[in-house]
Amino acid sequence: LPTAEPPKRTFSKSPFTLDDGARRVDFLFFGWAHTRGDGFAWLPKEKVLCTGDAVVNGPYNYTGDANIGNWPSVLRNLDKLDVRHVLPGHGGAGGKDLIASQSRFFVELRRAVEQAVKDGQKLEQVVTMKNNEPAATSVRLPDAVKNWVGDSLPTQVRDAYLEITPV
Repeated sequence: LPTAEPPKRTFSKSPFTLDDGARRVDFLFFGWAHTRGDGFAWLPKEKVLCTGDAVVNGPYNYTGDANIGNWPSVLRNLDKLDVRHVLPGHGGAGGKDLIASQSRFFVELRRAVEQAVKDGQKLEQVVTMKNNEPAATSVRLPDAVKNWVGDSLPTQVRDAYLEITPV
């Protein structure tokens, strides 16, 4: 096709359930995290949660369209499910602990950036730019979230800073 095919079915109430008698899939929406349209596929019998990019396993978080402040709230709702297997948007599959660990990354990111803002630091002091792209940051996160810290941390810090201090 010359363009992306639109979805054949959408849902406006969560959960939206498909059940053919052999398998049930609940499509869930808990709000804006990675994007405004974050949806989750939950197979309650199998205890499998498919998360898309709202949960990743490793330094793969893209925050350009995110609501960093709300992301942990969305993940807390996922954490209420009786999950055994998490199939993340990027990185290897994991257990339920992946949800809480991902949430902690965003809590720590936001906490560190909020502290820099409270300390009066300007964006230019928190994020160093190179060729108009974030290249380095003075923000440090605890070792407990190091699985999610990678080369994109300066961009994530910038995005969090801009979310906290809207123009």
